[in-house]
Amino acid sequence: MKDKETLALVTKAAGNDSKAFALLCERKVREVAYLCIMELGNIEDGQDASQEVFLRMHKGIGDLRNPEAFNVWLNRIVMTVCNGVRRKKMKQPPVSYEELFRDENLADTLNELPVEAVEREEERRIVEGLIRDLPEKYRSCVMMHYYQKLTYAEIAQILDISTASVDSNLRMARRLLK
Repeated sequence: MKDKETLALVTKAAGNDSKAFALLCERKVREVAYLCIMELGNIEDGQDASQEVFLRMHKGIGDLRNPEAFNVWLNRIVMTVCNGVRRKKMKQPPVSYEELFRDENLADTLNELPVEAVEREEERRIVEGLIRDLPEKYRSCVMMHYYQKLTYAEIAQILDISTASVDSNLRMARRLLK
């Protein structure tokens, strides 16, 4: 883990410091929610999964042996919870990006944005839609590598696969995205 402040929070939270745990959750809530929603393709399931991730994090953080491995540990929890939700629930069609981040206050603002900003927003929607349509094993690797900036070794550890498989999955994902 590169962030010394987060590392200190993890260490304190592992020692039953509830304030440190709350701050750690605040730092990770958006990231965890985004990953869960993107993995499950459904807002409600993603929010439920996020809550389950934080419950499991709370229960297990005291047993975390190496605070520097916190991000890998947390991502493994995210993947485990999301896989469990998938197994329990029949697949629902993925939610559209617009529905995912709908905000009535943004509707008027979008009409006032410069053309370049609107074009970038449209490109982002297209790319996220393409990523969402990838098979699960490719999508997970793409999300972890490009959005979370995890190394191949960290992804391999989280998904319990080899680094060669991570490399292969990312190459195939890039080929499919082209």
